[in-house]
Amino acid sequence: MNLKKQTKVIFSILGGVIAVFILMYYISLNLISVEFKQHLIKQYPNESFRVGFVKIDPIYGTYFAEVTSVSSETTFGIRKIWKTNEIQENYLQRKSAAKSNSEIEKELEGVSNSLIGVSGNKVAEGQYGLISLDLKDGVEPLSTTRKALNALKSNNITAEMLIVRYGDAKHVYEIHLTPGDYSLTEDELKSKVINIK
Repeated sequence: MNLKKQTKVIFSILGGVIAVFILMYYISLNLISVEFKQHLIKQYPNESFRVGFVKIDPIYGTYFAEVTSVSSETTFGIRKIWKTNEIQENYLQRKSAAKSNSEIEKELEGVSNSLIGVSGNKVAEGQYGLISLDLKDGVEPLSTTRKALNALKSNNITAEMLIVRYGDAKHVYEIHLTPGDYSLTEDELKSKVINIK
């Protein structure tokens, strides 16, 4: 056999071996996806989920995927730990957070068109540990913050900490407020502005 034929044979064998490894990789990831689906069906029999493509995180030793609930449209993560074969997911926490965020957004209806995002952790009815508001670019931050405070106050909502975040081309700012700050004027809010970066 001449050198060209030997090289072709070696590359053919090498290509076949690589193809087999790739095929085994995708089959194993599909099996993990099936495990994820079975776990979700067992945990939440009345729900329906879409499991995204399974990925590998070699640093933490896990398989993971993004999952979406068809009924609530809640997106959450699921993972399987290699060492223990334990499957972990945070569907209920994410669903609860999404519900809480939606409730806050409804209470801020007059301001919501000025917001990119709203998040908060509900402690009790009308009480939150933290509410975070991210403002859209070009929105006047102090007047929008004042409107948000008015909306929260009129709906009897308090937060141990209210953080309003906004920025421009060069900087990111935050305004940190506690319940005692809800009556501050726009001018007084200026003293609460923190230049983050």
